[in-house]
Amino acid sequence: MTYPRSALIFQLYRLGRKAKSMVKLHNEDTMLKGAILMHLSETACTVSEMGKHLHSKISSISEKLIELENNGLITKIKEGDQRERKLELTEAGKKRSEEIQKMMQTHCSAIIGDLNDTEINQLQKLLKKINDFEETAHG
Repeated sequence: MTYPRSALIFQLYRLGRKAKSMVKLHNEDTMLKGAILMHLSETACTVSEMGKHLHSKISSISEKLIELENNGLITKIKEGDQRERKLELTEAGKKRSEEIQKMMQTHCSAIIGDLNDTEINQLQKLLKKINDFEETAHG
């Protein structure tokens, strides 16, 4: 017996593994570092907000943030009286984020090249719906 929802999860897992292996072969950036830069290109956030967004352990994210900060790609800014600082991209980080987006575009073409723009938009909406449900259910 086939369970469609289970099959979907395994297909998403395989797709994620495929994307990760392609990036490892062609670039020194790990997926986590790339995801951090991509998220920071959209909005400044704290380490804990980043962890929640990426569904990653703070320790894993902190390790990558140190590398990114040492490479001059991110900076920490203090806002008001908050203990936790916001992370944001430096100019070099913005440039690197743009490079990663272009690189990922190339890799995505190799993975989902048969999908047209309408299908890609539908897939993005469905994946966002899944992510949003998971975040509200396990919040």
